[in-house]
Amino acid sequence: MSEKASGMSAGRGSVSSSGVRGGRRVTRYRLRLERVVPGGKMLGHLPNGKVVLVEGGYPGEEVVVRVQRERRDYIEAVVEEVVRAHPRRQKAFCPHFGVCGGCAWQDIPYSVQLELKRAIVEDAFVQVGGFTGLAIPHVLPSPVTEGFRNKMEFSIGDVRGEPVLGLHPRGSWERVLPLEVCRIIPVEMEEVRSAFAEFLRRHRIPGYNPHYHRGLARTLLLRITKEKALMVVLVLTRRDESVIQLMKQELYPGLRHVVSWYTAVNPKRNESLSQGVTFFHLWGERYIEERVLGLRFRIGPRSFFQTNLYQVDRLFDRVLEIAQPEPTDTVLDLYCGTGTFTLLFAPHVRRVAGVEIVQEAVERARENAQLNNLPNAVFYAGDVKRVLPRLIREGWRPTLVVTDPARSGMTRSVLQVLCQVRPSRIVYVSCNPVTQARDCAYLVHEGGYTIQTIQPIDMFPHTPHVENIVLLRASSSSLVA
Repeated sequence: MSEKASGMSAGRGSVSSSGVRGGRRVTRYRLRLERVVPGGKMLGHLPNGKVVLVEGGYPGEEVVVRVQRERRDYIEAVVEEVVRAHPRRQKAFCPHFGVCGGCAWQDIPYSVQLELKRAIVEDAFVQVGGFTGLAIPHVLPSPVTEGFRNKMEFSIGDVRGEPVLGLHPRGSWERVLPLEVCRIIPVEMEEVRSAFAEFLRRHRIPGYNPHYHRGLARTLLLRITKEKALMVVLVLTRRDESVIQLMKQELYPGLRHVVSWYTAVNPKRNESLSQGVTFFHLWGERYIEERVLGLRFRIGPRSFFQTNLYQVDRLFDRVLEIAQPEPTDTVLDLYCGTGTFTLLFAPHVRRVAGVEIVQEAVERARENAQLNNLPNAVFYAGDVKRVLPRLIREGWRPTLVVTDPARSGMTRSVLQVLCQVRPSRIVYVSCNPVTQARDCAYLVHEGGYTIQTIQPIDMFPHTPHVENIVLLRASSSSLVA
């Protein structure tokens, strides 16, 4: 769209009156993108000062955006045309980039991605946490930026009566984009993905239609270790023995890297595999095993494990370096999952307890503790906000707390207990700097903690997501303005 054709002047935030789409008038603005905000959207302003949050584009670019929603305090929009591009825009390495919702930042150099991720962390701690004077260091880069993922869930859908296996297009959770290739997974995993896509097509196995809640095949979950051992889980809406037998006849003999085979039944309307899904072990091993910093971890179909094959060792090593565990420490690992951080600290401290709400994850954590001969690591199943006070009543007096909560962060009741118990150090690991900054502000204001160290680390190349490690020490001072 040219400036003349759009009917817009070159002025900042100019508005076009053109266009009707689907019976609704379409509003467009031309504006300059100023900075990235948490979540990966770009921020701009209209001449009247109103904030515009934009999907797509990069800071410094001049773009034409199409309004999607107009809120009272801000506008949500999507880039429709780049008028003046970022000077370091480049060609994306994936043929599906721009349509597929898997990656958002392939068209800028990796060094620029890292700069943007640092800005996201800084914005969260300044705008949400209210912190001033914090020095946010450079983001630790991933050593590999293609073929790095050790877990991927591919959706299976229906296109004109044909099953397709791929990922959702950007902004759509009802459609599935068939893939020629996925470049962020290892070649061994891509081989399996491609074989399943052909298998589904050849046998015309009905893909899932979320609008009508119909179809058989829903999701293909793949997991892989650094040693190239693969786990496959084909998720169906109901158990179908004929499909299982076809898999055994045609796929089982030829996919040499697959050592663990599962099917699962998901009768729900949503794709989440965390609850309401039944897993059935078919053939091979029940687990795949990963090694990190000399520790062994058994990984099942539901296990949480960091998704970057080549960065997880660096994350663990950096957490240990920041925490500086001592032989006299008593450690609590909150939201411990399958016990990765619990076991990481166990060889260095007196005792450590992991707390996790998912019973199956706790069972895997206990197995991993036995596997690594770490009797000083114990685990408790239950909601952290209920288990933590009980542990304190039973005599646990942690000197160090490690916490890696879900994206929603820690609950107020958990934060209150931490402020009462006041361990000397809290290491807070999160993939959501917004809720992390919010929680850190509470610990500083209410618990008398000081932020001593912040270290972002990139676990998710080509996306706006960033992992962040924060060390808080018990203190009466504060960096909050």
